[in-house]
Amino acid sequence: MMMKWSLACIFRGLMVGILVVLLPGCGGGNEDQETEAVTSGQENPEEGVSLQDFLPGKGVVGAFVEGELFDKVSMRFLFTEGGGFTLSEIGRNRKVSGTYEVKGPVVVVRIEDEEAIAELEFPGGLPAVGGEIQFDVGDDEIAKWRITAIQTHATYGQVPRTPADFRKLPGTPLNEREKQYVGRWAGEDQESQWTTIIREDHTYSYLTEVSYERPEELEELDDGAVAVLRGSAHGTKIIVHGVWAIANESIYFMDLVSSDPEFVDNETNSPYTMEIVSMEAGKVVCMNMTDGLVAEDGEPYKSVERRIEKFEEPEMAPFNTPEALKGFDVLKAYEEAKDPQEEEGAPAGE
Repeated sequence: MMMKWSLACIFRGLMVGILVVLLPGCGGGNEDQETEAVTSGQENPEEGVSLQDFLPGKGVVGAFVEGELFDKVSMRFLFTEGGGFTLSEIGRNRKVSGTYEVKGPVVVVRIEDEEAIAELEFPGGLPAVGGEIQFDVGDDEIAKWRITAIQTHATYGQVPRTPADFRKLPGTPLNEREKQYVGRWAGEDQESQWTTIIREDHTYSYLTEVSYERPEELEELDDGAVAVLRGSAHGTKIIVHGVWAIANESIYFMDLVSSDPEFVDNETNSPYTMEIVSMEAGKVVCMNMTDGLVAEDGEPYKSVERRIEKFEEPEMAPFNTPEALKGFDVLKAYEEAKDPQEEEGAPAGE
């Protein structure tokens, strides 16, 4: 017989990485937690559709109802088209995964590697913005969330992980979430600022500044196909080209070409992973969930990008044309960067 999720034992054990700081007697909550806004592209169910048909491929975002089991936190319930389930705290690298099965009005969730289940219900039959999620966690406890967003998630089956995976993406169709992100953006986090163009062909370019311990050594590196761009006294400007994708409410970036002399082109490179906190028409908020990248306080970097009409920097000015949003031959740039001797204009034999 399969046990129901026990609040006192299993639930707290499974959620220790997600909600331990929010449990009574286990420390304070995250007072600065940002609740996800209702985003463009939200999808409420059409009339007559069943829960079985509506739920796959959806992300349901909810905020705990005031005075319920937990408070001051937003959670994302992600239901993949293949029957996978992920529950994560928005803006924090805390999640549990498993599978789900729709049984009439109830969604039965099984947590990976645990002999435990939980039951989800949507009063009224289907999830809708402004409605509730009721989560039966056992011990006569019903956790309740107010639904703040319903998101459609198209995936690539498996999330691209290696440079080779990303090199296959340029020119492939965008999913609905990705279409919202195409454009020109100015961004910043706790330590840096940048401008970037996100293109329709899954390529991107960005300009930022970095500081080096021994900048005088960079003079020897200012040649080749990707020259280091000299910036202000605050640092050295670098420009980077790569491939991006959105899957399961995270943005993945794989740098392929960089003017940074410390950049290493290696097939073992991993993508930068940015979990979407909110995505609106003119503003995107993300948390950097890339392994090993944390701010001085130990928390993930929080980035805010705002849509801009055009770039002011001369290095990015060529990307101000309407055609620049369509595509960029990053694979050609990648091949040229691998062999600087083939740089256009270089004298033969030199």
